[in-house]
Amino acid sequence: MKSVSKFTFIASACLFSLMAFIFAADEHVPSVSPDAALAKLKEGNARFVASKVSDGKPTAAKRAETAQAQHPFAIILGCADSRTAPEIIFDQNIGDLFVIRTAGNLVDDHALGSIEYAVEHLGARLIVVLGHERCGAVTAASRARVRQVMSSRSCATSSLPLWRPRGRQETRLTWPSPRTPG
Repeated sequence: MKSVSKFTFIASACLFSLMAFIFAADEHVPSVSPDAALAKLKEGNARFVASKVSDGKPTAAKRAETAQAQHPFAIILGCADSRTAPEIIFDQNIGDLFVIRTAGNLVDDHALGSIEYAVEHLGARLIVVLGHERCGAVTAASRARVRQVMSSRSCATSSLPLWRPRGRQETRLTWPSPRTPG
C-alpha cells in the first residue's frame, strides 16, 4: 500500500509541475505582420524626429498589463551604445519591443537564444538589426582588421576585402538634427 501511495504522490507532483509550467509560460498571441510592425517602427521614428513623442509612457495600466505577459511586435538587435535606445528612437511603450543589446550588434549563442525565444514564444515576426553611425565597437574591430590585413601584406596600398550582406532589406531611419540655440 505504501508503494501505491508513493507512486500516486510522485505522479501527482509531476502532473502538478507540468500544469504549472504550461500555465506559467507566456501566452502565445499572434503578432502583427512584419510589414505592419515595420510601419509602426517607421511611424514611431517619424514622431521621434519631429519631437512629437507619444503621451503617457509607461502608464500604470501598461506596467500592470505587461507584468502579466508580454507581446512585443518586433525584435530589435541593437548596439549597447547608450545613445541608441530603441524604445525611445522608435517611440514605443514598455512591452512593445523585445530588445537585445550587444556592443557592435554581435550575435552570440545567448543573443540568438533570446531572438528564438521572442519568435517562438512571444510571437514577434519582425527582426530589426539597428545599426548606428560612429559605433565604437565596430570602429575598434575595423581598425584591428585593417592592422591585421596590412601587417600580413607586403604592399601597404593593397585594397581591403569588404563584406557586404546581400539580399537584405535596408531601411534608413532618421535622427533629429541637433537644435542650435537662438
